[in-house]
Amino acid sequence: MAFLELVLLLLLQRTFATLEVLPPSTQRVLNGSSVVLPCTFSISKMPFDPKYLAIIWSFQGKQILVYDNKGITKAPRVTFDVEAVKDGRASLTVVNVSLSDGGTYSCLVVYSPERTERNIILEVQVMPTIILPKQTVRTESENTLHCQAVGFFPRDIEITWILDGKTQKQSLIREPVKNEDGTYNVTSDVTFTALKNKNLSCIVNHGSLHEPLQEDLQLIYEGTSAGIIAACVIVPLLIFLIAGVLLWKRKPRRKALGSFIIRDIEAPPKLIDGEEATLHCTVDNDPEDLCVTWWIRRSGQEQEIKTSQMRGHSEEEESLLDTSYVIRSQRDGHQYKASLSFIPHIERHRDVTFICRGVYGQHQKEKTFHCKTVYGKPKLSQPVIRSLFISGEVKYLLNLEKFYPKSIKIIWRCGVEKTEEILTSTESLSDNPDTTYNISSEVRIPEDRHKDPAFRVQVTWEHKSMDKPESRELSIRDPDYRWTPVVEEIQIPRLFHGSATTLQCNISEYFPDAVTVKWLLSPEHSAELYEEINTANNQRIISRRESDNTYSYTTSLTITPTRGKHQGAVYICLVDHPSLEKPIERRTGRLQVYAKPQMLVPIEKTIANSSRVQFSLNLRNFYPKNITISWYFENTSGKLEISPQQTVSTQDNHLTFNVTSVVSIPLHLFNDQQTKILVMWKHESMEMPETRSLSFRDLPWRPHVVSINVPKLEDETKATITCDISGYFPDHLSIFWFIKKDGNLTALPIESSKTERTYKISHKEKRQKDNTYSCEASLTFTPIIGSDQGSEIICRVGHPSVEGPIERSSGPLHIGEKKPILNFVKQLFNDKVPSVTGNKKTEEHEQHLIMGAAMLPVLFVTAFSNMLYSKPQNIESMTICRHYSLYGQACKHTP
Repeated sequence: MAFLELVLLLLLQRTFATLEVLPPSTQRVLNGSSVVLPCTFSISKMPFDPKYLAIIWSFQGKQILVYDNKGITKAPRVTFDVEAVKDGRASLTVVNVSLSDGGTYSCLVVYSPERTERNIILEVQVMPTIILPKQTVRTESENTLHCQAVGFFPRDIEITWILDGKTQKQSLIREPVKNEDGTYNVTSDVTFTALKNKNLSCIVNHGSLHEPLQEDLQLIYEGTSAGIIAACVIVPLLIFLIAGVLLWKRKPRRKALGSFIIRDIEAPPKLIDGEEATLHCTVDNDPEDLCVTWWIRRSGQEQEIKTSQMRGHSEEEESLLDTSYVIRSQRDGHQYKASLSFIPHIERHRDVTFICRGVYGQHQKEKTFHCKTVYGKPKLSQPVIRSLFISGEVKYLLNLEKFYPKSIKIIWRCGVEKTEEILTSTESLSDNPDTTYNISSEVRIPEDRHKDPAFRVQVTWEHKSMDKPESRELSIRDPDYRWTPVVEEIQIPRLFHGSATTLQCNISEYFPDAVTVKWLLSPEHSAELYEEINTANNQRIISRRESDNTYSYTTSLTITPTRGKHQGAVYICLVDHPSLEKPIERRTGRLQVYAKPQMLVPIEKTIANSSRVQFSLNLRNFYPKNITISWYFENTSGKLEISPQQTVSTQDNHLTFNVTSVVSIPLHLFNDQQTKILVMWKHESMEMPETRSLSFRDLPWRPHVVSINVPKLEDETKATITCDISGYFPDHLSIFWFIKKDGNLTALPIESSKTERTYKISHKEKRQKDNTYSCEASLTFTPIIGSDQGSEIICRVGHPSVEGPIERSSGPLHIGEKKPILNFVKQLFNDKVPSVTGNKKTEEHEQHLIMGAAMLPVLFVTAFSNMLYSKPQNIESMTICRHYSLYGQACKHTP
């Protein structure tokens, strides 16, 4: 349980590191010596914070050492170098190793929130001892000798016999026998026929030995120098025996039988569950053969306490995992001291009596110690728990477990420095099957009080099992405080020169609602100079309440980046909160400001010469410099790439770049009306390439057709109508003339068999200074007032650059009389006289002509005077009517 408590505590810490633990897999050591179990660890985030570190050593699944920020607890006979932890060494030293210490050890290193555990196997070895007794052998007879290897571990062993330098194959090793202490004994027999051999050797090879052990025996044959050898052995033994008797007689004798005294058993004032306790029993005037034993009396029954320790060893200590009773004894002059160590348990030792009993001969004395109560200390199973409520309060919960007796006092306090107040708490008490108790105590504190970093909450508990009260103090600055702001990296969109954009940073999981945000700008060539950005966010922050009752907020900064100010600069978002010792900082990294190519003017088209057209694309204000521009020529035959000529220039002191890309296209390629010129450019600032398409009709040199120039037309008088066309290129111009009469359109030229008149069309084309063309189109014809009066002359101009033809109209033609008087005469004599038709000459016709000639002066004067007031047609009509009336002819006159 203690281990789980520790891990839960450490996992609440907010640290981030990579942990690696490196112990070897196996370690070997000789019995009785000391061994270092190496365990090293490395943490990527150095130097590490010792508050988040814990080291737990276990043996066969049970803890023998715990080291954390509260200190160190360990079993006897193990040592731990606390200073070495700073260098990543967590090695454990075990002293006075015994066979029971062999097994699997575990080194667990926790650096919150990571934990890594590695195992190491300790193999304890005990070196063998050779026993080769002296034995006599018979010459020329078969002899069997014995050699023993005793007290060794592990079980595997080899024994070899050598007789006068020769290995004996007639040997047999028996099955090893296990001793009570876990070691082994084994006997090897060798059978040989003695032929006056001199030396026999027993050689033992074992895993605990650096080199084999060898015991040599000089063979003794029966009847050979036996008297001399016996004399050499017996005489010294007699000398030592006589000296021992004399010393024994001079030694003071113990006091008389039954004079020993057993003092009252010394015991701790309190027996605490789980904490080792030692009872001391002292015997004065002890006889030499006094036997002191420990007994336990439970429910009226007595039982002797056994231990694996041997009486008389002054410094013997218990096995690492021996949870039973341990007896130690020591004789100092005439005083004998015995102690019993054990770990009290509430259920096992309540109302138990321990007895220290001394026996000498037929005499027996004893003292008792009665365990009336075994106290259970309150265990803090986990750190004080903080939780949030929708109301904004913070609940603090203390859980204490397995204490005895029931009475316990818990006090909560809170405040800033000396202005503390006692809080009203709510307790919930429960009991356990082992007669111990658990208690939960909680208080609730409003959110606003936590906005002060100096605010503290303290809980203290007192219990009879404790020498002094224990307490925990909590603040918003504790390392295990759960609701510190989590600040994500700044979200940076692509930055474009002159285009407004927004930087965002998400902040979440904080409590209370007291976060502040500050934005800073660091120029490109300065690592320490910062410019604070004033934003509305710095003044007011409206947080969002999340489902877990924490808060979140997204801070944003809108900027209009420019290459001059922001290229290579760094924006910094500083987030502060009462739970933080210092603000959390997030940086954008050096900004990259792009500038998109701008097409400020359309593609320029110029006439290079009479046979080529030049296209120029101008892109401005882009960054970085590299840009790709591709030109293509496309028609019904396919698509062909054209190599351009490009010129790149800088602008604004190399902050942005301009480029001009030019291609020259032969004019004949435009004969296909489906011809297109395509240009495409790609740049790092653009998500997709841009394209422009040009056709013949996108050329700017379309024909400009002015109105038809119509001269003054006279009946039957040749005239020329002109139409001026200019500004077109190329010279693929088509001109058509039409005459429109009574809504009917007739193409010109036409020939009339009646009038024998024709239409003549001509074009005069010439090149202008700007390489465009101009043309004067003309139509020559002889208008006839009778047939052409009111007709329209239309000039229709066609060019590849225009979708439909361009038409210009003369409007209704107005044809004047050629000579008014002559016309009158003609009308008079040819048209208005009914008897005069064609070329027929009659007598009546001649008379009319004679009379007409005579009347000419009179008619002329009359007509001239009427011309001042009437139209010629009327004049003629009136005159003709008069003329006809003179001859008695009827005439209808229409004014």
